[in-house]
Amino acid sequence: MKKQTKAQVKASKAKRQALVALSQAVKPLVEAGEFENVNSALIAHYSEAHGVSEEDWGTFKTWQEKGLAVVKGSKGSTIWGRKRKIEVKNAEIEENATDEEKETAKAMKFYPTATIFHIGQVETPKPKEDK
Repeated sequence: MKKQTKAQVKASKAKRQALVALSQAVKPLVEAGEFENVNSALIAHYSEAHGVSEEDWGTFKTWQEKGLAVVKGSKGSTIWGRKRKIEVKNAEIEENATDEEKETAKAMKFYPTATIFHIGQVETPKPKEDK
């Protein structure tokens, strides 16, 4: 796998921090039973923002499997990926964080992020031209 540049690592961390903040904002809705899980709440939020249905989302791979292509340059929306097992080092957690923030940071480290695209960002692939 290709090593990320410093700019890519910084952008990835910023995207993850934004996802953590948004996840914390929708967590009360999940706890109130309005949504099954945080990702469902995130997708509902993104759907409202983009004016599409909650069923109109998929990953790059999902759209590809349906015979569609994500439009080049499209910016996806971020959700949590499937849980993975990793070891979190205490040095990675801010020293002045509260106990709750430390536990949240540890829990969030176990989840990679996934990028999803809405149906308005996909198209039928164009046939390749012979050269």
